[in-house]
Amino acid sequence: MEPAELTCQTDLDCAIALPAPPAGGYQNLCRGVSSNFADSARGCEQGYFEFSHNYECGVSELALSGVGKAMSTIANQDVRTRLLRMGLSSIDEVCVFKPKVQVTDNWGWCNGVCGTDLSPGGTGCYDGAHLSSALANDECTTPSPTDTPWTEYQGEIIVIPSS
Repeated sequence: MEPAELTCQTDLDCAIALPAPPAGGYQNLCRGVSSNFADSARGCEQGYFEFSHNYECGVSELALSGVGKAMSTIANQDVRTRLLRMGLSSIDEVCVFKPKVQVTDNWGWCNGVCGTDLSPGGTGCYDGAHLSSALANDECTTPSPTDTPWTEYQGEIIVIPSS
């Protein structure tokens, strides 16, 4: 039987992933610790990945398309009221950021929605720029106008301009 290329330390680990034992049992299904990156100690880092970013709001940020907004254009009434209580007026500008997060795995897939059900990768987003097949385009860093290879933050980060 061909190796299943499963992430495993022993052939018995395959019993969890396969619905029934293959003919001859679970022998030699794993490729071995040295040939599978995911089987190596450095192949999986337990815990969360943390990233932080400091947002600034100055003249250059206010000039960016979609970032600098007059307070009167902020849709959330509660946010507008709190900004007014802080001493801003309805004509003052603030910076409004809507971050997007993209995670790419070791195989070139990133989160988000790209293409259609009929695309080679379905609606998954794939960086296939190095391939010479139907998946040869890079949907993760150069998406089409209809692709969203990221997860958008559900809220907004509003920063008052620095003096």
